[in-house]
Amino acid sequence: MAELDFSFSAIDYDSLQNEEITIQEFIDIALRPSSYDEESPMDIIGNILMEPHSHEGGAPEISGVEIVEVEFDKKKK
Repeated sequence: MAELDFSFSAIDYDSLQNEEITIQEFIDIALRPSSYDEESPMDIIGNILMEPHSHEGGAPEISGVEIVEVEFDKKKK
C-alpha cells in the first residue's frame, strides 16, 4: 500500500483531534489543490497511481480520485 505524507494546517488538525470535523472533511480540506503553491497532495497521488504504468507508453490521464477507505490513529500524529 502506498503511503502519502503531506503538510496541513495545525488548526485543521486540532479540529480533527477534537472531533469537530470528520476524517473525510479533514482529507477534503488538506488535499484541496488550491491550498498549495506547487505540487498538491492530489498531484502526488496521481503520480503514485501513474508510476506503475509509465512503461506502457501513451498519455494516460486521471480524471478523478475517490478515497474510499481511510485509517486514522489519534495516537500517531
